[in-house]
Amino acid sequence: MHLKLQQLVLTFTKCSSLLFVCIVSAVSFSATADYKSDIVESCQQYQAGVDKEQVNACKLYIDGFIDAAVLTNNAAIVDQNSSKESKTKSAFLQRVYQTRLNSNRQDSFDYQFCLQVDEDRKHIASKIAKALDISDLASKPLKRVLSETLTSVFPCKKLSDSAM
Repeated sequence: MHLKLQQLVLTFTKCSSLLFVCIVSAVSFSATADYKSDIVESCQQYQAGVDKEQVNACKLYIDGFIDAAVLTNNAAIVDQNSSKESKTKSAFLQRVYQTRLNSNRQDSFDYQFCLQVDEDRKHIASKIAKALDISDLASKPLKRVLSETLTSVFPCKKLSDSAM
């Protein structure tokens, strides 16, 4: 009798554990949200001139996307004036800065897009929101369309390109 009771308790424990895992899985699965349609709708309204608010979902998403790109070294915020100053430095000083001081960090990465340090972030988000090709979203994910738009509107110039 005692053995049957232990088996019954063990079976109950396994079932309750399995039930708990199923419930947690179901809750976590239903908790994932897809805001793509809301963001796309906000961008469409902004492009159509319906939503002229300073802050909307489209521009906030773009701003967050830019922050993430800069944080992960996929984009750079550059100072155009510092690149002009680096052109006037001797070749020796440029090598010293690049190899020892690493002051020209933006040259050591292959960035997807580059933003000027003095450009207003709200203006950047508005410019990208207007430039997005909404029709591309039928065949491409939002992050890819946004990345391609940022790359085309704010391309990076190599130091050697700007010296010419």
